[in-house]
Amino acid sequence: MSDEIPVKKILMLSANPKGTKQLRLNEEIREIKEGLQLARQRDRFKIESAEAVRDLDIHRSILNYEPQIIHFSGHGAGEEGLIFEDNTGQQKLVDAAALAGLFDLFADQVECVLLNACYSEIQAKAIAQHIDYVIGMSQEIGDKAAIKFAVGFYDALGAGKTVEFAYKLGCRVIRMAGIQEHLTPQLLRKEDLHGESINTTPVLTSPPPDARKATVVSPPTTLEETTITKYRQKVEEFASDGVIDDDIESHILNDLQKKLGLTDEQAREVQEEVLEPYKIYKQQFTKKVAEQGYPLGEKAEAELKKLQNYYGIKDEYINSLKQEGEQQEAKKLRQQQETKKLRQQQEAQKLQRQREQQEAEKLRQEYENKLGRYEQELLKAVKAQYPLDEYLRNEIKNFQQFLGLSDEDVAQIEKPILDNKEVEYQEKLRLQEAEKRRQQEQQEAQRLQQQKQKTDDLPSEKGIDYTKLRDLLAEGKWKHADQETLAVMLKVTGRREQGYLNSQSIENFPCTDLRTIDQLWVKYSNGRFGFSVQKRIWESVGKDYEKFGDRVGWRQMRTRQVDKWFGLKQETQHVYEWLDYDQLTYDTSAPSGHLPATSVATSHLINILHITKNTYVKAWYTHSFLASRLVNCNI
Repeated sequence: MSDEIPVKKILMLSANPKGTKQLRLNEEIREIKEGLQLARQRDRFKIESAEAVRDLDIHRSILNYEPQIIHFSGHGAGEEGLIFEDNTGQQKLVDAAALAGLFDLFADQVECVLLNACYSEIQAKAIAQHIDYVIGMSQEIGDKAAIKFAVGFYDALGAGKTVEFAYKLGCRVIRMAGIQEHLTPQLLRKEDLHGESINTTPVLTSPPPDARKATVVSPPTTLEETTITKYRQKVEEFASDGVIDDDIESHILNDLQKKLGLTDEQAREVQEEVLEPYKIYKQQFTKKVAEQGYPLGEKAEAELKKLQNYYGIKDEYINSLKQEGEQQEAKKLRQQQETKKLRQQQEAQKLQRQREQQEAEKLRQEYENKLGRYEQELLKAVKAQYPLDEYLRNEIKNFQQFLGLSDEDVAQIEKPILDNKEVEYQEKLRLQEAEKRRQQEQQEAQRLQQQKQKTDDLPSEKGIDYTKLRDLLAEGKWKHADQETLAVMLKVTGRREQGYLNSQSIENFPCTDLRTIDQLWVKYSNGRFGFSVQKRIWESVGKDYEKFGDRVGWRQMRTRQVDKWFGLKQETQHVYEWLDYDQLTYDTSAPSGHLPATSVATSHLINILHITKNTYVKAWYTHSFLASRLVNCNI
């Protein structure tokens, strides 16, 4: 929905031909404009005006401005018609039938017509057959009364009132001014029968001294016509090129004007009339060139030829226009070429700037990448060791120089990393001290808790159900029990998603749950399996993981042939190999401490014990923490 306020256009037409009484038409238009400017709804109206209106100007103005309200100010001659001007400024009558026919064409657009002239009711009745509201004057009306009515009428419209209300206010304003002509204006509506007036029958009074009535003058005498014709012929002779700008031609015309006794105004009107066809032709020519370019197409040339023939314009004028068009087209082409050249230069400069910017951005990005590489290496270094020793610091410095990084940029990277690491380091020291105290306190609490656990069936600090593990062990399903052991330990530590136990989770593993799991394994294996069994073996071999693997049966000696001297000789070697998870023994014939295995060997690679040296080092790392935890839990 649009919030735009609809605007109504008011077209003010005025005519005061020669030989008629001079009216205060400019004052009337000024008063109307000032009144609307002060009105509450002034934004809803826009005034357009045309002065010295000829009969042809009426429909042209309506076409150009498309008004909803048309106001005519001037003289009326009763049944003879309204008085407009001709091309020489003399009187030109337009009767009621002609006006009615004209307004019939614009009936869907025009809403109201005000004829502010004497005896204009005759024309108003004819127009009212087609227009909703028409106001005319039933008799002679004075200039003052006409102005007063117009002011009151448009003041009311500007306040948002109806046409009928505005008409009544206009009449009241005449009366309020003490002018006895308030019954002269007549409002006629199309909807009324036969366009009859809605006003009372006017009372005829003596004509006011400033009445807007004119006596229709007779046509010019034959002498005047002859004089003007002679002058016109000379103007037409000189105007064959569309202009009169030569000093000699102007001197001759001025001299002829004086000899013929023509006024300056008459001479000017004749020249304007003669030059008008040239002006019209040039306007059409220029318009088509602007729309189509030059040269024109056949259709446009044909249309202009008709216009030339109609006005009788000579070829020399047409040729001068065409020559001018060719010159303008050539100038336009040169300008286009210059513009294109300039645009190409600007584009080349733009591309050059873009290449320079891209190169600078590439260098900047490469430097940023180097800074990123330096940051990653520094993070790796401080993660592996902190505080950094002299060797690592030298390595980091050499890497900086290799990358070509400035000390200033490196300092911005190092400061937040080292500051954060220092905070972490200090926090770690504090936590270690706190952990030492906590372990001491926990040992005492565990001693008390152990007493309570003797009365519990399957106690758990985390609420874990060990029924399934107990049942699997009771049934001798050692492999499933080993897998269930890992499952419950991951559940206790909240690491089911990771699928393995890390050092931190082992260090913090609840003693109650660790003891329950161990006791179940010891109980149902008759003391052969369990974490406590593995702990004793671990400590007995001096915490040597390879010896530990041999004792619990996770490593076995294998004999294999090895090629020597490029396959020319073979040698028998006896090596120890770590067993796969599926190669373990899942019954009570296995060595003591053989199970559980999965939970111990899942530092990062579950179910694999022998793939690389790094793997069983991690398994040793895990078992080392587990053994430490068993000691802390007094298991």
